[in-house]
Amino acid sequence: MRTPRQYIAWAALIGTGLLLAGCAQPTFYRPAANGFGYAEQQIGADRYQVVFAGNHKTRRETAHQYVLFRAAQLADERGFDYVAVNGQSQRIERYGDLFSRPTQRVDLGLEDGGGSFGLGRRNDEDRVRSTVERYEAILDVSLYKDKDSVPSTSREVYSTKDVLEEVGPSIEFETGPPAENYILSRFGS
Repeated sequence: MRTPRQYIAWAALIGTGLLLAGCAQPTFYRPAANGFGYAEQQIGADRYQVVFAGNHKTRRETAHQYVLFRAAQLADERGFDYVAVNGQSQRIERYGDLFSRPTQRVDLGLEDGGGSFGLGRRNDEDRVRSTVERYEAILDVSLYKDKDSVPSTSREVYSTKDVLEEVGPSIEFETGPPAENYILSRFGS
């Protein structure tokens, strides 16, 4: 029969496992929470800074796709058909931690000259360095109603509809409908 202490230990072990399993996933496409996700700030009349911050499991390419998708969503929500990228940057934060991890070692030994042989166990600690990255993709964008109003000096110009249709299917939402439903609701078939 198990004691209450054993049940508590099992519950703590299962809870820790679930917590770690949740941490092992890349950042989903979602509004920023706890430093991860997308956010935007209006910096001019029709100009925005859009950011997507991903955890250490989020690939750079994914962060760039998500920030472009958010810029296109923003344009669409405000009735604009084109997004011009005025500038882009990225920020990588690396931080590390040195911690000890208990280990057990099995030693096999031969003594010089005496012919004695031994097998033993010893407890040790390994010092492990863990490095974690946080990656941010940042776009400075301007929104335009039609292609003719986009300045000729803009090098990167995207159709809002094209971005939503082409990038949308690869977007992974944390909860709610997949990106395809968002696109269908906005543009039909």
